[in-house]
Amino acid sequence: MAKVSVIVPVHNMQDYLTKCVESIRSQTLTDLEIILVDNASTDDSLKKCQEYACVDSRIHVIHIDIGDLSTARNRGVAAATSDYVAFLDSDDSVAPEMYETLYQFAIGNQLDLVYSNHVHVFDDKPPRYHYKETGSSYVLTPKELLMMNFAHKVPLHSCTMIVKRKFFDTMKFPEFRYFEDRSFTYLLIAASERVGYIDKAFYYYYQRKGSIVH
Repeated sequence: MAKVSVIVPVHNMQDYLTKCVESIRSQTLTDLEIILVDNASTDDSLKKCQEYACVDSRIHVIHIDIGDLSTARNRGVAAATSDYVAFLDSDDSVAPEMYETLYQFAIGNQLDLVYSNHVHVFDDKPPRYHYKETGSSYVLTPKELLMMNFAHKVPLHSCTMIVKRKFFDTMKFPEFRYFEDRSFTYLLIAASERVGYIDKAFYYYYQRKGSIVH
């Protein structure tokens, strides 16, 4: 069984998918399960996902006819087989050491959830960091991490963490809503017994005009 299942919703992302998927395939933690969930794409995204599945046995492709981000994430989690799951948006990418660093910290400290930072990346200007970049690691109580979240001292983003798969037996991302991962991240932290935080930006949050946020 893989150590981490990385779930990637894909909706009309043919121009960004290669960078995203290659950043997962290049992880120093090779024992990964990669679940690409094509949700109602009308471009060649599904075809590209299937081509990747043919060249990498770690990649599994799910297709749904619902163009909703949370629905895709929930379907991906339902198919995941690892103890930990991670989420990656298909126009973003991750540092090569992200999942190994978070997983080893989680296992070494018996953590339900490990959080990290992100950096905004652009086509036409330098990366922008919003949070500390010391690389320090902390074991926290859920309350302490929630307070940091509420105070905007850490990112409000479900894609900067790994979390135990077991929570999704009774919890799901709210479907057909925007910014749903903010409230859901709070719930995951609150449901945890032991959590961790690494103040390093492993997640590259690509800023493009056509994204949901913009």
